[in-house]
Amino acid sequence: MTQQQDLFAHLLPNNEPRHVERLQKVQAGLPSNLYLGTTSWSNEDWEGLVYPDGCAAKDYIEHYARAFRAVEIDSTWYRVPSERAIDAWLERTPEDFIFSAKVPRVVSHEKCLVDCQQEMDEFIAVMRRMGDRLGSLLMQFAYVARGKDADENEHGRDFCRRLGSRAK
Repeated sequence: MTQQQDLFAHLLPNNEPRHVERLQKVQAGLPSNLYLGTTSWSNEDWEGLVYPDGCAAKDYIEHYARAFRAVEIDSTWYRVPSERAIDAWLERTPEDFIFSAKVPRVVSHEKCLVDCQQEMDEFIAVMRRMGDRLGSLLMQFAYVARGKDADENEHGRDFCRRLGSRAK
């Protein structure tokens, strides 16, 4: 029966997501140290494009990793992941897949780089579990509106002072 099905496989609808092969070809032409990825792997709108139709959300990361070589872990902005979560991400992605992680908002927005060493140390300690698979750490900062503080919006002196004190 399998041989008969193989004879007609080209007539059956393609169940593969529509853009995976194209994304793989794009990346094949990139330098080996240039990684293409997005800000998350959790996007239900990608069903049929990157994930198979009807794919369970828990399986998105595996399908995402077939299309891309890297991803930003956006969820780390909200909370430090558990070791169990990190282990699952590593197990479900290829050995050459790279994770970039967003530094938690408690550091960048709530504490604005002031008295946040403990939170940063905790975050880095957990993220080290990724070993060589951890790429860059991304720190997103709050926008200072011109109407709120025109001088800070223009020059960023307070921000630069806080950032400089972290570098010491």
